[in-house]
Amino acid sequence: ANLLSGHRVTSINPSDGSTLANSCQTFYPIARDMALTQHNWFFARKATNLALDGTGVYDGAWTYKYGLPADCLVAREIHPKGYNDSQPFDVKSTDTGNIILTDMTLARLTYTYKCLDVTRYPMTFVVAISWLLSSFLTGPVLQKDKRSGDEALRKYEYFLEQAKQESNAMSKSHVTHQSKNYRPSYMAQV
Repeated sequence: ANLLSGHRVTSINPSDGSTLANSCQTFYPIARDMALTQHNWFFARKATNLALDGTGVYDGAWTYKYGLPADCLVAREIHPKGYNDSQPFDVKSTDTGNIILTDMTLARLTYTYKCLDVTRYPMTFVVAISWLLSSFLTGPVLQKDKRSGDEALRKYEYFLEQAKQESNAMSKSHVTHQSKNYRPSYMAQV
């Protein structure tokens, strides 16, 4: 059954003024960000050198404090600059923003950022977001029963899994870092 049968939206940004378009405009960023946090997507991955925000003993255990990038949705890995060895860290919320605590000097963070460029999204990711958005709109917005929302969530989970597999195929770094260290036989081995 089509969850949107009988409903037509021509634009959500800017909204076409319909109740459904206004609801889509409200819930789309939530659906997008929720889907982005679910995996270390190749298209929404960044690595950056962190700016030291202080030294000392933090939270009873950590030596260094770094600011978290403003576009960070999920901190995935922290490692020394120039190395791939992941190190322990913790993310804390403070009155002025979120911070990363670690014992690492010259830390580099790999994270999932709030990727707003929809042209970067694989089609399966777009379809997954649309089903998640659909699940948010059932009930009071679309006047559909709980089964419709459950069906939309199942389809979201299915397409999200497909998108994860595609993302993993695009970037093998989640499996091993050996490929980065590979040098063809015709090059000097170091």
